[in-house]
This record gives sequence, structure tokens and C-alpha cells, in this order.
Amino acid sequence: MTIGISVPRVDGVEKVTGAAKFTGDLAIAGMLEAKVLRSSLPHAVIESIDITKALSVPGVVAILTRDDLTDIDPYYGNCLRDRAVVAIDKVRFVGEPIAVVAAESGLEAEQALSLIDVRYRELPCVPDIDAALAEGAPLLHEQQSGAGEFHEVAGVGESFGANICHRERFVKGDPDKAFAGAEEIVEETFSFPMIYQYAMEPHSAIARVSAGVVTLWSSSAHPFLVRAEIAHMFGLPHAKVEVNVPFVGGAYGSKSYFKIEPLAVAIARKTGGRAVRIVQSVEEAMLTTRRHSARIRIKTGIKRDGTLVARTAEVLMDTGAYADNGPRVAKRAISRMIGPYKLAHCKVDVLAVYTNTVPAGSMRSIGGPQTIWALESHMDSIAAWLQMDPLEYRRLQLLDRGQVLKPGATPMDADLRAGLQAAAAPLQSNSRRPGGIGLAIGAGLGLRSATLSTRMGVYDIAIGVGAVIIGNLVWRVLCESYFQKLIAPDATILDLACGYGEFINQIRAKRKFAVDLNQDSPAQLNEDITFVPTSALDLSGLPQGEFDVVFTSNFLEHFTLEEGAQILAQAERKLRPGGRFIAIQPNFRLEPRRYFDDYTHRTPYTDAGFQDFLRSLGWRVEHAEPRFMPFTMKSRLPTAEWLVSLYLSLPYRPLAGQFLVVAGRP
Repeated sequence: MTIGISVPRVDGVEKVTGAAKFTGDLAIAGMLEAKVLRSSLPHAVIESIDITKALSVPGVVAILTRDDLTDIDPYYGNCLRDRAVVAIDKVRFVGEPIAVVAAESGLEAEQALSLIDVRYRELPCVPDIDAALAEGAPLLHEQQSGAGEFHEVAGVGESFGANICHRERFVKGDPDKAFAGAEEIVEETFSFPMIYQYAMEPHSAIARVSAGVVTLWSSSAHPFLVRAEIAHMFGLPHAKVEVNVPFVGGAYGSKSYFKIEPLAVAIARKTGGRAVRIVQSVEEAMLTTRRHSARIRIKTGIKRDGTLVARTAEVLMDTGAYADNGPRVAKRAISRMIGPYKLAHCKVDVLAVYTNTVPAGSMRSIGGPQTIWALESHMDSIAAWLQMDPLEYRRLQLLDRGQVLKPGATPMDADLRAGLQAAAAPLQSNSRRPGGIGLAIGAGLGLRSATLSTRMGVYDIAIGVGAVIIGNLVWRVLCESYFQKLIAPDATILDLACGYGEFINQIRAKRKFAVDLNQDSPAQLNEDITFVPTSALDLSGLPQGEFDVVFTSNFLEHFTLEEGAQILAQAERKLRPGGRFIAIQPNFRLEPRRYFDDYTHRTPYTDAGFQDFLRSLGWRVEHAEPRFMPFTMKSRLPTAEWLVSLYLSLPYRPLAGQFLVVAGRP
């Protein structure tokens, strides 16, 4: 992206003219409409479900209940697999799905829902944190659930007892002993309410199951994670699950991981190959996810000059009926509660607690607003007690450059005081604004702009493979910061593996052609793309010597070396003099088997092996990135560069190890 120059958004015209297609706008031939029957009780055993009358409603094609889940693993979750597709033994919150009806129309599905007879045996409700932690409280989950695949949090899956979903603890120094040396102690309790993220587009999904292949259209922010979870639940190889994400109408964390996708796939298994659409109302979306409510107790010992001596904090987070992202939120709360201040002795205890409420998941800066708001309000209270200006008090307590926030962390490489002053200056100079000035500081991991500007040109390519635009600018970064340097606006390009159309749709070019591995035109291709229904092994129907760029993504590994050489020979003939070949490939050196076993791979390229292969055919390797989607701490990249690549690759972690090669024509 060029700094200082306004460039039109690549998706702008489609959105402002109403041409952009969101999941709920898609029309699949023969598609059915699905509606969900939800629990009216917060906690109850399901004694029986009778769908006899509902099945007799004209237009009803299929009804999903717990009886249809016996041949799959019905439980899902990125942290803990503790939530079933539909309630099996009991319901744990008002709004939990019990049955799904697929019918020719939404009205017919709604009519059938009203005829489903569910018999409950009501159980005592656990409505809040106090009830959940009370002695003898009813247990929401009698059995410990297994860990999910996408949490990166130690201790997930361990049993913490009672209604505790997850626990995180941090201790620095000896706070209990240090409190004895404090001259004053300030202790406060803060409460933070549950909040719905409220994206403009509620959760939506369309699923089709045919010939053992699942095709899913979803408003999810994490399509590759959805694919992996669907494959796990339904016992399918990853190659048999295709997840498409059209435009997404906002998320704010509400569409992270898996929400209604398992529901859509489960009901679609019963419709004889017909697609099924679930489009939730706002009310239903509010019964699907929310932000954690919390109660935070903070106790700080200080000297009368304001020096911070010791601090203890207890953070109780209401994670609702199921874990969702609760363990990760709890882990993030730890660093936020420490704060960017000089503090030798500190203890933080965070509990994510099960209650009979809507499951809590991600929302903008998970764990941050709850804890940073409480901590900074507490700092204001200390400053007020000391009769000090809150800005000046923070300036005195901030960490110095080179100091460490917590053991094992990277030393602070920023001037926090200068940053604080820069943030406060406009507020202080605004004399027209009545009342006080609010100040707060958040501690986190930062990237220097120099690193971003020099490295984003490489790493943003990962975004084009399968990221989702949910209010961010990843497509714009992709198109304008790197590929547009290689591809002039008047270029002609050919995508040999157009797949879902992420690359070919977003690049601005004079002419665009596409070929797909399956020889079928994907529904997501824009109208300005010429799709050629041919095999990549036979490109004779495409013009010779007219392309500036030939692009492939996760493609050539499906062919033998001989077939790959044949494809590249044809690509060479299609390129103009000076044209480039760009390839993104899974790097079997980095992830040799974990995620690639079930793909139809014939040639497991490594980054170096692929470059050697190109050179053996006479191609000139101009640029190569052997590890532009790392996600493990074992990465050898410098810290800042690793953080950039990690951040940009989060939406599709299951394709963790990939490489990029840009090669000039022989």
C-alpha cells in the first residue's frame, strides 16, 4: 500500500452499489431454507423429542435432532470440544439449538418448528458467577471435555473442578510478603457487563453434502479452521470439505471459529444433496455469542509517594454454557492486568466460569476492555487518593525502555512516556471540550512501522490465499502493496488454480483468465474473469504469449513432476517476454504430514526443492519466501517479522507451512 496516496478500495464499488453478495444473498439451485428450534429453558434434561407432526407439514424435507448424530463426533469447539451440534442430553442456556427443520420455504420450516414436541425435566439454574462458584452448585458439565485444536493455551482440557472452565495464574515476586511493606492499600471491585458484538450481518451459512463432499458457504472469519473442524466432526479428509466465504457484513469477533456451520452441515446430510441455508435473525445471533462479562477485584499496595509495591487481582469471567474462546480470553487477561508499570510483586488469578447463559467468545481485543478498564480506573483511584494528576502519576510509574513487563517477555523497546504524552497532548489542548480528560494505557505486543513497511510486501501475500475481509483491509493490502507492484493495471493474468477466487477476484488487471483444478467454474468468480473449462495440462485454448503473470496457489503438488513440468512449459508459452510466474505452495519441509496426509498430493515439494525444480526447467527465481505463514514459536524469523506473519496467518492456521516463489520466464 502506498503511504500518503488515496487508493480506491477493491471492494468499494460492489458494496456501495449493492452488488456485493453476502452469504444470505447467494442462490444455490434447489436450495432449502432451515430454521432452528431453540430451548426455552436455561437448564433442563431433554426427556423426549417428538417430530412426528412436524414431518407431516407440506414442504418439509428433513428434520435434524440428537438421534441423527450417532455416526459422527457431534462435539466441537476451538478450545474445548464441549458443545454438541444440537443438544443431546440436556440444554444449558435459553436459545440452545434442539432441532433444525429444512423445508422448501422459511414459512414451512417455521410451521414445522411449532409442531415439534420437546419434553424437559427442569434443573436448577446457574445464572451468574456467584451461583456457579457457590458450594454445592449444580454442575453444567459432569464430564471433562477434550481439548480442541485451535487454542494455543496450556492447560486446556484439564479439570479445574466445579463449574470452572479454565484457570490462568501469574505470580511475579512475592506479593503476599511485599504487602507488609506497603504504607497504604487501595482495594476495589469492578463489574463489566456481557455485550453482544452486533455485526450488521447476523450469522449465515449454506451447506451442501453430496457424494461425500461438503461444500459450505459461511460468514465465518476463520474458513480454514471451520474446514478442519467439520472434517474432524464428520470423519472426512480435509480435501473433501470446501469452505467459501463471500463478503462478510462485520464480525467484531462474533464470527470467529465455529458458530452455526456444524448445524448447517449436519442438516444438509439429510437432504439428498440439496443445499440448505440458515440465516439467523439478530435475536438468534444474540443467542449464539457475546462478550464475557466479568468481575474484577484489584488490591494494590503503595508507598505514600505513589510507588507501586505489590498487587493482587482476581478476574472472574462468565464464559457462559460452553467454553467457546473462554480459555484464550482468560490467558489474554493476565498481561492486561499486569499493566505497563513498574511493579516487582504481582499475582493475578483468572477464572473462566460456566453459567447457564449464552456462550461468550471473542470480541475486539479479547479480555482487554474488561481488564484494562478496571486496571486504569484503579490507577485513577490511586492518583486521586495521592492527590496527583492521573497523567503525571502514570508517567512516573511507566516502564522504562529495556525493562521487562513479565519474566520471559521481550524487553520494552518503546518510549512509553513519549507515547503517553503524544496521546494526551491533543486532549489537553482541546479547551472547548468540557469536563475531565480520560486517560488509559494498554500493554501489548507492538510492531515498529519500519518493520511493517519493509516486510509486509512479502507477508501480505498470505492474505490472498484465504483470509476474510471483516472490516479490515487485508484484500487492499494484498492488491496494492505487493501484487500490484508485480502486476500493472493494464496487465493480463492467468490463474491456474482459481479455487474460491480470492486472488483473481481482487487483482485489478486489464484482462483476467482462470482455470481450476476441477475444471468447474467456481460460483465466486467475478464477471470480469474469463473462466476456461479446461485441464491445466492442456492450455491450448488460451492465447499464446499474451499473459504478464501466471499464478498458482496450492496447485502443483497435486501433479507428478512430469505433469508439473508440462504445466510450466505451457505457462512459459503463455507468458510474454519479461512475464512472471508466481506460486504459493504448501511447504512439506515445515509441515510434512500433520495437515497434508488427507490431501490428494502427489509431489510433496519443499521450498528449496521447488526452486530447484523451477531452475531445472530454466526459470529464473527472482524472489522466494520459504516460511511466510509460520504459526509456531519455533520460527527462526526475527520476533517482529514472526509477529507480522503470525497475525496475518491466523485466519487459516491449518495451512500453516507454505512458501512463495516469484520466477521470471526462461
